[in-house]
Amino acid sequence: MSQGTLYGREPVAILFAVMAVIQVAIAFGLSISAEQLGLLNVALAAIFSVITRSQVSPV
Repeated sequence: MSQGTLYGREPVAILFAVMAVIQVAIAFGLSISAEQLGLLNVALAAIFSVITRSQVSPV
């Protein structure tokens, strides 16, 4: 794994791909509230922020 990537991909790109899949699922009928969606987005952003930081910070 090279520095700055997660499974050969940018962690931020993975984050936005996951968020896009969630948005498509909602468009096709996944029933979650706006508050739940906001919480999910914040949680994913926090998780991927930690992953990104661990990939780009020097040892």
